[in-house]
Amino acid sequence: MHKKSAENEKYVQAKSLSGRQQTLSQVIAKDAVILSANIYSQSQTGALRDSLNQNLINFERQQQQLEKVIEGEPLPLAPSVFKIKLLLTSIKTSYEDIVAIGREFTQVDTTLLHFNRAMYLRLLLDNEQKYLVLMRNITNEYTIIVSEKTKESTTIEAGKFISLIIAVVCLIILVLEPAFRRGEKNYKELQGARNELLNEKKHLASILQSQTNYVIRINRKGHFTYANTSFLKTFGYTREELEQMLFIATIFPKDIPRCQQIADECWNNPGKIVQLLIRKPFKNSRQFLWTDWEFLALQDESGHVKEIQGIGLNVTEKLLAQQVKEEAIETLSYAMAYAKMGSWKLDFVNQEIMLSKEFRALLAIEEDSAEKMAVDDFLNEFVVPEDLLAVSDEFARAIQNKENPDYEASFSCRVITRKGWMKYLFVKGKVIDENGSFGIAQDVTSQKESENALVNSEQKFR
Repeated sequence: MHKKSAENEKYVQAKSLSGRQQTLSQVIAKDAVILSANIYSQSQTGALRDSLNQNLINFERQQQQLEKVIEGEPLPLAPSVFKIKLLLTSIKTSYEDIVAIGREFTQVDTTLLHFNRAMYLRLLLDNEQKYLVLMRNITNEYTIIVSEKTKESTTIEAGKFISLIIAVVCLIILVLEPAFRRGEKNYKELQGARNELLNEKKHLASILQSQTNYVIRINRKGHFTYANTSFLKTFGYTREELEQMLFIATIFPKDIPRCQQIADECWNNPGKIVQLLIRKPFKNSRQFLWTDWEFLALQDESGHVKEIQGIGLNVTEKLLAQQVKEEAIETLSYAMAYAKMGSWKLDFVNQEIMLSKEFRALLAIEEDSAEKMAVDDFLNEFVVPEDLLAVSDEFARAIQNKENPDYEASFSCRVITRKGWMKYLFVKGKVIDENGSFGIAQDVTSQKESENALVNSEQKFR
């Protein structure tokens, strides 16, 4: 009789434990969502982290107690006990994920949590749902066991049966009835928190689905472990087929060595962001998009690095625009060099002049020389002494008219290049704003020499 009573009490306690585990899993999820929202003060947030940490400790302790109840059962196992053992095995993954993610939220802030906050919340809520369903089934099985054990005890003597009933009634009055009242209050609070969690879950799911960046994760073997919807839709893969593929199978063979180098750098430097610009082909196609990626090796709670996460962006239009711009600049540079022209910018504030590479070529200035130089140094080095005063006056007038955006000036002068050649330059400029002006210079030496030759010829035959 005493043995059956103790056995029955063990299952009653196990049933109560399974019910409390359901409540704790919901409380842990609620605390994690509130922490991620960052709506409390620093002191309130610290208190909430402490509460979450204590709940996780209780959650682990009670889970271990539940597992010990089944471990002590003699063979062969009864059907309900065997089913509970299977359920506890199935629930283990969800339980471990809840604990691991919950631990991340108890930290002040980690790199892993900073980059994966939205994903952690989604995983936490998903695992909480799975855990609740399985734990309810465990509670139901314990209810069946308790019911069966109660039926077995109906054969005891009438006096002991009455004593047992009285004890149960006292237990209800002294222990369970207040617990039911508290449970009802907690249930209402949990329902409110659950509704908030569901709304938050929908919001987070919406953010993940609408995100235009590509998000992928790769394990040490090079296999995909995750890819978001944007990546799958853009490049034409399904989630199932991508999970069976290596990352290098989705890029051009020519880019494999560079990607391997980036991966090695990530594995060797956890937490360091490594950038990569790469062509990303569509599935079964030679067509591709230019993508800009940031890769980061992720550490778990024990400090082990198991995955690399990549966040990518389509930069095809940006690169094409840059190529068009560079081609236009190159074409313009060629045209100006062919026409023996160069451009310059005058900085009114710093009294500096910046010469284009074409202008520097006209003056035989080395390519690796500085683009900028002081105006006085420029005039004294290159302008011939006879023209220096006139050119200085032109620059001075430009500075005096810096507030007149319509002011333009043009003049000719002679310069001596760094190789000692004298050239005639035609210079024209316009004020841009109060900070500076822009202009061009053209080598007109050939025209000036032709004009001088013509004048000399006319004078000779007069």
